[in-house]
Formats: sequence, structure tokens, C-alpha cells
Amino acid sequence: MLPPYLGMLRPKVETPLFLEKPTKKENTQAISRVADEYFIRKPNNTNFLFPKPH
Repeated sequence: MLPPYLGMLRPKVETPLFLEKPTKKENTQAISRVADEYFIRKPNNTNFLFPKPH
């Protein structure tokens, strides 16, 4: 029992994670494909990134 002057209560007892039903897994392969396409795509015009010296 915690002292009453702390103004705190014990946390509620939670069920362990391994006893809960596993959640539905998403199709991670499709998600990673979209993410790779988004992050790896190179811009057509790189002059604004690396301007050529005059």
C-alpha cells in the first residue's frame, strides 16, 4: 500500500502481451515497396542540388 500523502494509486493490472490475441499483420512488403519508391527516386534535374560553377 502506498502512503496516502503521495496522492498516487497503484496502476491497474494489465494482461501480459503474450496472452492477448495477436493483431492482424499488415502487408509490410507492399508498404516497404512504396516507401522505397518514394525515398530512393532521384530528381530529374539535379542542377538545384549541385549547381555547375560558371
